[in-house]
Amino acid sequence: MDEAPSPPVVAVGLVARDRAGRLLLVERGNPPHKGRWSLPGGRVEGGETIAVAAGDAADARLVGLDQLPAYPLSPGLAGFLAGIGCWPEGAPVPDDLPVPPPR
Repeated sequence: MDEAPSPPVVAVGLVARDRAGRLLLVERGNPPHKGRWSLPGGRVEGGETIAVAAGDAADARLVGLDQLPAYPLSPGLAGFLAGIGCWPEGAPVPDDLPVPPPR
């Protein structure tokens, strides 16, 4: 017997900047990576709409690109931001990779 395929996992993410060029970051309030800063978004749970977000962010703020290297970012975020032109010019980009989920 063939097993039915797993349902798709739906996730959303947002890169938002204000007119001054600051980037919107949220501090993760739950594991994984609790206490680290990331882009707003996440997995959409069954029955949840993308218009009503869960309250799992501990904080949110607009951050100047020149301030980003001082923030403890989620793994892989610095490299992603550098790749889309949202990293301070000349600042080293941490080479941390996303942590694979446990099996």
